[in-house]
Amino acid sequence: MIAAKLTKQIPSLSIKKVNPPKPEPGESLIDVRYAALNKRDDWILKGKYPGIESSVILGSDGMGYTHATGERVLINPGNKWGENERVQESDFFITGMPHAGTFAQQIAVLDSHIYPVPEYLSDIEAAALPLAGVTAFRALFSRGDLGYGEKILIAGAGGGVSSIGIKMALAAGAEVFVNSSSDEKIKKAISWGCQAGWNYKENADWAKDCLDETGGVDMVLDSAGGKTISDYIQILRPGGRLVFYGATLGPWERVQAAKIYYRQIDLRGSTMGSNTDFKKMLDFVTAHQIRPHVDRIFDLEDIHDAFSRLNDPKSFGKIVIKIPIS
Repeated sequence: MIAAKLTKQIPSLSIKKVNPPKPEPGESLIDVRYAALNKRDDWILKGKYPGIESSVILGSDGMGYTHATGERVLINPGNKWGENERVQESDFFITGMPHAGTFAQQIAVLDSHIYPVPEYLSDIEAAALPLAGVTAFRALFSRGDLGYGEKILIAGAGGGVSSIGIKMALAAGAEVFVNSSSDEKIKKAISWGCQAGWNYKENADWAKDCLDETGGVDMVLDSAGGKTISDYIQILRPGGRLVFYGATLGPWERVQAAKIYYRQIDLRGSTMGSNTDFKKMLDFVTAHQIRPHVDRIFDLEDIHDAFSRLNDPKSFGKIVIKIPIS
């Protein structure tokens, strides 16, 4: 079996032959056909992710066919969430580290985490859905309580989660706005149905312009953190929600606590999702025929080029990897 594994000298990936996985009781073997990259994989390669283990097969997103029956399936990459829908257990983990991931010809997966691919999705689209889809769904609805007609700003248009989050929010009947460092990405989001967007790289007063044009938004969805948080607090209406699922720019800065408590702002953290969230996400995207936006497709042997594209400011949506058939 061929797989993309971490080498002992992180960060690096190598393509090599490895022994096929042996499913344990309650698991099934999946013949992977397509996988997809996530920022998580990139952070692991850069040595910035906690608990990194060398010689592990990366990859959290994937679709393929059950080895025993040939059923077309995708994988929920979130494991051991627990019984509390509000928060994951301490031993929760994501497929692809510390356990073997989807950048391989085969993977052993818990039967409870294997789902039929919605018929309207292509194999490539299916591979791009799981992690970004459940992360966006939980943040928007399970945590964010986004309602019909509400105004939401989705930050950083063009990322895997933000791009499908835009489509989900539009499908739910929200008025969607975006920001980005790219005018082209803003134009694409508007072509999907977003109301407007602002380039924070070119316009230092984008938050003021956003507030003037929208009258304030009910919710902000963000994964960057850093200095951007003060802008998001500024554009939220009283009683609004800031839902965040990452901090790629580091710790929050310049946050004025008085603006948060006096205006009754809710700060809601979110990450991945439970198996219930995953099922609801699949039902939602199927009902609305939502397709993940795929930026590029690479062969497994070109996975280093795929990571370069992931870090290219021009990329928009998901990067998908084609896994060779034995």
